[in-house]
Amino acid sequence: MMANKKRKVAIIAFGMEHCNRGVETHARMLFERLHKESGMDVFLIKGSGKSSAHEIVLSVPKRHTWLNRFLGKIRGYNIYWEQVWFLFRLGFHLLRNRYDVLYTQEYVHMVGVGKMRKWLAPGMRIVYCEGFISTHGTRLKYADILQEVNKDNYKVLAPLAKECGKEIKLIPHFFDPRWESPDEGWEKLKEQVIEFKVDRKMILYVGPTELREKNFHVLEQAFHKLGSDWCLLICGEVPQACRTSLDPSGDRLKVLCLTHSLMQVIYPLADVFILPSLDEPFGIATIEALSHGLPVLLHDTEHSLWLCNDPNQCIDMREAANILSKLQDKTFVEESFEQISFKNQQYFLKTFTWEHLKKDYLQLFAE
Repeated sequence: MMANKKRKVAIIAFGMEHCNRGVETHARMLFERLHKESGMDVFLIKGSGKSSAHEIVLSVPKRHTWLNRFLGKIRGYNIYWEQVWFLFRLGFHLLRNRYDVLYTQEYVHMVGVGKMRKWLAPGMRIVYCEGFISTHGTRLKYADILQEVNKDNYKVLAPLAKECGKEIKLIPHFFDPRWESPDEGWEKLKEQVIEFKVDRKMILYVGPTELREKNFHVLEQAFHKLGSDWCLLICGEVPQACRTSLDPSGDRLKVLCLTHSLMQVIYPLADVFILPSLDEPFGIATIEALSHGLPVLLHDTEHSLWLCNDPNQCIDMREAANILSKLQDKTFVEESFEQISFKNQQYFLKTFTWEHLKKDYLQLFAE
């Protein structure tokens, strides 16, 4: 009897491995997990890095090149044009290589491939994981299955999906702390952070500071009013002007740009993780913090409550005074941190591990 044919799956991550965003982290982890599953032949199609039998590189002009910066002034922005160039190369790749399922977290690629599917890849199913805050119905037109990772988004789109007969699933991103070993140099990094922290409480912020949607200025305002017993570690890009404003004395701020594996060394050293974003699409750094038992402070939304399962860790991030009040609350900082740490880790293990979510993910790629 002839064995069942393996389903050929393509996971798209155009920013891999020159862009350190949450969607790239998720794409890599999903690829590694699905690659171990029988019945599937999984390929990671990326914009940079090393190529191999199952990792295909489609090189295009990167976002920081003069060409994309110039085009970004005419229309869209520089990252948009990197996506467009990648879409052209992806189209030619799909003409030469047939896949049963294409999984992407990029809106431009989902719409572009969806519009040209009958010529590029007839019969191929598109699974779109919503990586951004948006309730526009276009994704329901071109995606066959919509994976939502934001509970607020899901509540708006679920009725629309039902009306047009499209499948939509609320499946969060996952994370496995055992997924990768720290890169070389992790012991020296740990020593540096401990030396910086000394005996102070340390706030951890992960991500760029200049993006408006990150709402970082509110955390900056609160930090200015905190005492010298607090310090701030930022893992992400920080303009020099912001560094000077945050830490005129030069001893309360540390900025690092780290690989994903080295980030796992950082979380246990912090005292609290703060994400001031008002409309975070998901929050992969948040669940990584939870996995290490780190207390978190998030904007008070239904989605944030779904992520941390604790209203005590959700506040109104529109006002810096609310962050300041929480961090100056001795009950929260001194008495609750230990209890919160245990509770966060237990909630993570029951909610955001691959073992817990594996069945839901495999259904996205089923016949």
